[in-house]
Amino acid sequence: MKNHKKSNGSSNLIAIISCLLIVGIIVISCFLGSGKNNISYTLEINGDNSVIVYKGNAYNDLGAKAYDSEQNDLSAEVSVINNVNTNKTGKYEITYTLGDMSVKRIVRVIDRPGNSNSQQSGETSENNQKTGETVITLKGEETVYIDLYGNYKEEGFTAVDSKDGNIKKKVKVTHNVDNSTPGVYEVVYTVKNSSGITTSVKRQIVVMNVKMTLSVLNTGYTNGTVGIKADIVDEYFDYLVLPNGQTVVSKSYTYEVSENGTYKFKLMNKHGAVREAEIEVKNIDKVAPVASCSAEYRGGKTIIKVDASDNVGVKKFVTSGKTYTTNTLTVDSLVTNNTVYVYDAAGNEASTNCIVNSRVYIESVKRDGVIVTVKAGNINSSIAGYYFSYNNVVPSKSTGQFIATSSETLDVVRLPGTTYVWVEDGFGNVSEAGTVSVPNDALLITYSGYKKLENMSLEAYLSANGWSKTEFDKLIARSVRAAGVYSKNAAATAGVAMQTVLAQKYKIKMPYWWGGKSWAFGADKSWGIAKSTYSEEYDVHYYYYGLDCSGFATWAYVNAGYDINRGQYPSFWSYSKLPLSKESGEVGDFILSSGHVKLIVGKTDTGFICAEAAGKGPGMCLSNHPYSKSSGFWIAKGEGIANKYPKESINNIPTGI
Repeated sequence: MKNHKKSNGSSNLIAIISCLLIVGIIVISCFLGSGKNNISYTLEINGDNSVIVYKGNAYNDLGAKAYDSEQNDLSAEVSVINNVNTNKTGKYEITYTLGDMSVKRIVRVIDRPGNSNSQQSGETSENNQKTGETVITLKGEETVYIDLYGNYKEEGFTAVDSKDGNIKKKVKVTHNVDNSTPGVYEVVYTVKNSSGITTSVKRQIVVMNVKMTLSVLNTGYTNGTVGIKADIVDEYFDYLVLPNGQTVVSKSYTYEVSENGTYKFKLMNKHGAVREAEIEVKNIDKVAPVASCSAEYRGGKTIIKVDASDNVGVKKFVTSGKTYTTNTLTVDSLVTNNTVYVYDAAGNEASTNCIVNSRVYIESVKRDGVIVTVKAGNINSSIAGYYFSYNNVVPSKSTGQFIATSSETLDVVRLPGTTYVWVEDGFGNVSEAGTVSVPNDALLITYSGYKKLENMSLEAYLSANGWSKTEFDKLIARSVRAAGVYSKNAAATAGVAMQTVLAQKYKIKMPYWWGGKSWAFGADKSWGIAKSTYSEEYDVHYYYYGLDCSGFATWAYVNAGYDINRGQYPSFWSYSKLPLSKESGEVGDFILSSGHVKLIVGKTDTGFICAEAAGKGPGMCLSNHPYSKSSGFWIAKGEGIANKYPKESINNIPTGI
C-alpha cells in the first residue's frame, strides 16, 4: 500500500511539470506572434509615377522597392505585371504587388515630335541619347471652358527629356487669356533642352458667355396657366432641359405651368457647361370666392349687401347686367330675388341669391317748419306703425313712442334737433332709420297777417276751410306719442304743436282768455266762442274762449299723459324755484315771474324759446327769453308736475291714428 501511494505522488509531480512547460511554450509563442504582427511594410515605385516613352523606343522599367519597419529589403518578393507595348501609342499601367499591397506606374507611349501637338526646333539626331528628345504632357483637358469673368485654374503639366530627364522647372508658360471677353485663347508651354531643341505645346482656353434668364410672363392672378420664359445667351448652347424632363433646342422658350410651385431649368452646353436656374410661380389660384348676401328695398331701390371673401381678393360683383367694385349694390327697381356673381382677382366665379328680406322701408322724410312728414313703403305687407327718437335708438313699444297706423304717410310735430324715424310692417320687420333735422329757427314764427280766432269755434273754422278738428287732434296726439308720453318732451311737443300747427298750417292764432283752462286731449270745443261776460280786467263785455298762461301749461302736461284732475290746475309758483340760467332750464321746464308762466320748448346759444299764452294782445305765441333776462324770473322744473300727479292710463291717451 505504501509503495502504491508513493508511486502515485511521483506521477502527480511529473504531470504538474508537464503543464508548466506547455503554458510557457504558449506564452512565448504568443509573444513572438504578437511581435510579428506589429511589423509594418512599405512598397514604393523607383522613379516617376508617370513616364513618357516615344513609340519604337525601348522601355526599361526601374521597378519598385519594398521593405519592412525593421529595414529588411523585401524588393525581391515584389511581383510585377507589365503590359507596356512601345510599338503602339497608348496609356499603360505597370502594377507592383507585395502581399495585399499594390502600387501602379503609368507609362504613356507617344509619337515622336512632328506626329503630335508638340513642336521642336533646332538640331536633331536619330540618337536621342546624344541630342535629347523632350515631351511636355498637359494635365487635365487640352481644351478648358470657363465662364465670362470666371477664373482659369492651371491643372499643371510634366516635361521629360530623354537625355535631361525631368525639365519641368525650365518650362515657360505664357497666355493671352482675357476672361472679360468671350473667345478662344491659348496657354503656351515652351522648354529648350540641353541639346538646344525647343519644344512647345498649347492648351486652348475658351471663355464662354453662358447665361440663362427666367421670367414669369403674366404676374397677375389667374385661374389658368402661367408662362415661364427662358432666355439663353450661349454661343455653344446645346439644349435646354425643362422642369418636366423634356428637352428643347430653342434659346428662347416659353414653358406653360398650371400649378403654383418652384420650377427648375437646366442648360446644357456643347462643351459640357451646365447651368441651372429656378423660379417660383405663386399667382395661380383656382379657388372660388365664398359669398353670401342680403337685400332690402327702400327709396324705390333694391339695396344689396354682399359678404364675400377670397384668398387672393374679391375683384368685382355683377348683378342685373351691371358691374360693381364695392360690396353694396344698388338696383333702381324692386328685384325680390337677385343673383349676384362674385369674381376674385384670378377670375374664379361664385354666385349667391339675395332675397329681399325687408318688407318695409322709408321712402322719404321731409320737414316743413316743425311738421315732419314721413313717407313709407312696404312689400307684400301693411305698415304697422312708426317709431321716433332723438338718439338713433329704436324706441320700444312700452315707451309709448310707437304710433300704430296703416297709413303710408304720417305727419308729426318735432322739437328742434335731429329726428330719427323707423317704420315697422305687419311681420315685425323694422326699416333702417330715416333722418331729418329741425332747426331752432323753425319755432320763430312771424304772426303778422295771421287771423285771430274770434267769434267762431276752432271746430267750426276748420270745418269751414276743408279741415277738421279730428285731424288737428290726431296730429297733436301723434306728436305727443312720437315724443314719448309721460315726459317733459311730450308736454313741450304738445305746446309747440298747438301753436305752430294753428299758425303754420291753418294760419290762425288762439285767443288769450284770462282764467281759461282746459283738460281736453287736443282742441277744446269751446275755443274761439264768444263769451258775453263783463271782464273787469279788460273793461269789455265779451271776449273769446281760450287759455291763460297757467291754463296753457296745464293743458300741455295733460296731453303729455299726466292725470291732472278736471277743475284743478297746478300752482307752478309753489314748486321749488331755481335762478334763471342756461344750465338750470330744460325743454319742458317753466319760466316763472310774478303772475306769469312760460313753457320752455327750445334752447339756443342766447336764450330759451318759450310757448305761452301771452295776454289779450299777443294771444298764444312762441317767443324768445334771453338768458341775460334773469332779474324777476325763475326756473320751475317740470318734474314738479311729474312727481305730483299720476300718469293717465296709456289706453286713455289718443293714439293719433
